[in-house]
Amino acid sequence: MSTRLPTRSMLIAIAASLVVGVSGCTTAFQNARQCKQQMVATYPQSGPALSFERTAVANRGSRVVVEATYRVPNTGPLKTIVKPRTAPAPAAVECVFDGERMTGFQWLAPPKMVSTTAPKDQDAE
Repeated sequence: MSTRLPTRSMLIAIAASLVVGVSGCTTAFQNARQCKQQMVATYPQSGPALSFERTAVANRGSRVVVEATYRVPNTGPLKTIVKPRTAPAPAAVECVFDGERMTGFQWLAPPKMVSTTAPKDQDAE
């Protein structure tokens, strides 16, 4: 039984594949982190604390969606006089990247934040 050792060119090809694969993961990770930081930076400091739920990365980091929740007062039938109850409300942002450079950012929820980053309608000339 003969065992064949990989040739030098095979080792170089394997190493190059690993570098390319890892760099794609690194870009996606960096973009997700940058998107979350932008969400935190644009969220009002006076607002209720965000609880981060999920970060989704697509197309090798070119599109990132960060989802969170925050607590709002519950106005339903479970409202009590002694202790105000709260309910979760969604918060989400979408970031678009070209490589590692953010080229787009918009709030998806809540509605009051969506209006701060909504695309402006362009008038026809």
